[in-house]
Amino acid sequence: AMQLIRAEKTGKPFALRYAWRALLLLGIGIVHYVYVRTNDILIIYALCGIPLLLVRRLRPTAVLAIAAAVFMIYTGPRVLEGNRVDPEQIATRTLDELGRRAASASSPPAWCQVPPGITERYRAEVCGKAASARLILTNVWTVRWWRGHAIYVFMMLLGLYAARTRVLSEAARHTRLLIAVTSVGLVLGLTGNAFDVFGEPLGEAGIALPPALDRWNLSYALGNAGLALFYLSAIALLFTHAPRARRLLSPLANVGRMGLTNFVLQDFIILTILGHRGLGLINGLEGWQSLVAINLVFVAQILYSNLWFRYFRMGPLESLWRSLTWFRWQPIRARPMPIAAV
Repeated sequence: AMQLIRAEKTGKPFALRYAWRALLLLGIGIVHYVYVRTNDILIIYALCGIPLLLVRRLRPTAVLAIAAAVFMIYTGPRVLEGNRVDPEQIATRTLDELGRRAASASSPPAWCQVPPGITERYRAEVCGKAASARLILTNVWTVRWWRGHAIYVFMMLLGLYAARTRVLSEAARHTRLLIAVTSVGLVLGLTGNAFDVFGEPLGEAGIALPPALDRWNLSYALGNAGLALFYLSAIALLFTHAPRARRLLSPLANVGRMGLTNFVLQDFIILTILGHRGLGLINGLEGWQSLVAINLVFVAQILYSNLWFRYFRMGPLESLWRSLTWFRWQPIRARPMPIAAV
């Protein structure tokens, strides 16, 4: 949405450039998904961001109405069907078996060609995830895929609305709205996550939940969207009205400036270096221990992100993404500060 507003001000073409940029993100996401992560949000971001082109010229109120309709499409039919399939997870057993068969074949298929010298376990894992990526790209043309991922379209529509109305960029003008969103988002987010986590144990204990709340999609949608809106609104309020909090949180800005790099690198550090593919330091950790380890990695990312921007203008993957978008190399090094005349 910010790119769209900038393009409108400068009179530059937008739609084709945006679609090409999304296609590049899809490629980055597929590579990341196959070789690093068990599941990947970049693929979903790239695909679910495309429908924004259809509504980019509508008024903010119309965008908000469409967002509400998309939310109902995601929750309503699934509530009636009682489908509790997690769209963020994959059928790992099926894919693992498919990967093992492809990896052990005398002539592996083209999508299962991996560099030599890697372990058989990793080869099977890569092949399985490559098969999953092919499955995603095959099913993306179906109504069922879009209905299963409509929650992401809903959140992106809210982002388009927020950018159009400048809710976050001019937070001081929208303080009352942000307070309301913070309060409602926290209540809905905690409630949705509570039903998501404790719904089945309560049912097994004989505590019957209302049918609509006992369905996974509704609780997930409320928990996911509610807490996301709570975090965004609360941080915007803190930055606007609490100078001490602004100083405390300001180092996070540089983490966001290279968000794509940090997202991919975080997975690489945790899974490939510290996980079962590398040193194995985090294998077998308890839940709270894993949480501590992951947050220590994030602290390290805060430190090196702020160090990085002392010398560079953007992150390495951001530079690659932007260069491929504009078909010319984007300078990555920071411009030297001018020396004041004495």
